[in-house]
Amino acid sequence: GEEASEFSASVSSSNKGSSIVEDSEVEAKTVRSLIAQLCEQFYRNGWATGTGGGVSIRVGGPSENRPWRVFVAPSGIQKEDMIGDDIFELDMHGKVVVPPKTPNLKQSACTPLWYVVYKHRPTARSVIHTHSMYAQLATLLDRTESTNVLRVTHLEMLKVRLSARSSENLVRDAWI
Repeated sequence: GEEASEFSASVSSSNKGSSIVEDSEVEAKTVRSLIAQLCEQFYRNGWATGTGGGVSIRVGGPSENRPWRVFVAPSGIQKEDMIGDDIFELDMHGKVVVPPKTPNLKQSACTPLWYVVYKHRPTARSVIHTHSMYAQLATLLDRTESTNVLRVTHLEMLKVRLSARSSENLVRDAWI
């Protein structure tokens, strides 16, 4: 935008056009705030209801001559109530570097899948998982239906519970 933000004050451009972060604490605060705002907007749009869905954002990396940092929304919090202090900060090995300030929060169950995406898509900077109303309505189908086939169209993704190994293969095959 036209106006400078808190984040723009902490970032400058290199001669190659990539950003150089001057204050990692301001960057972390800004990314945490962005995730909370995105989750609230997804709730308002009906893309994430209740505690469903989540967001991760990755910053840094070799092109910026600093380690990757991954910010992950917590599980079990109403999306419209999330605040920046609820966000986890992880390294690229999934180790918590900075925990949320609210005690006893858990990382999103999607976190291992996000790391598979980051591993196989080195340029990926964010992974967003939402629960649309249509996907939720599909779960309310009549259980007495005798067919063993459910055909779903016009949805970007279906969430299935798989082992960690099969999840990695599924995500790798879908993204590569």
